Amino acid sequence: DTQQDLRINMKAVKALGQIGDAAAIPTLIRAIAMMGEVQKVGLGPFAFVSLQQILDREAVAEAIMKFGKGQDTAFNDYFAEERKTDPNLKVPVWYIQQAIDFLGIMNYSSPKVVEFLMAEANHMKPDDLDKKSAENAAEAQGFNAEQWATWRRNWAIVALSQVGHD
Repeated sequence: DTQQDLRINMKAVKALGQIGDAAAIPTLIRAIAMMGEVQKVGLGPFAFVSLQQILDREAVAEAIMKFGKGQDTAFNDYFAEERKTDPNLKVPVWYIQQAIDFLGIMNYSSPKVVEFLMAEANHMKPDDLDKKSAENAAEAQGFNAEQWATWRRNWAIVALSQVGHD
């Protein structure tokens, strides 16, 4: 029963956060993109809450930034097929947006986090990620690369204000 699997996964994600061990970070990062088969409920919000409960905030921030840059090989391998077809997972800027949002909510202003957010806030011209996002999302949203770049900048500015940097 896939509904039961979703409930079990939700409970597991919550439990991993309550345990608070940094060893759970890769699993919780994968949970960001997990969805129920029957009920299209995402585990992302539960994963983000659990990641906030991990005591090693630096390890969480590092993993989230790696995920946001598309460099989390465990995540990429786990979702290899979905990254070709899923409307979110095939759009590179989705990862950046998830990372930026979480870092703002996490409110952890380490130098590396601020550097990551500042780089996005100063993102003025579309890059390859914006162009690929525009190509991959064209059938669903029709946004161009410049719109993706603007959103990245705006998301980062909001997150920077949340971590106390203007």
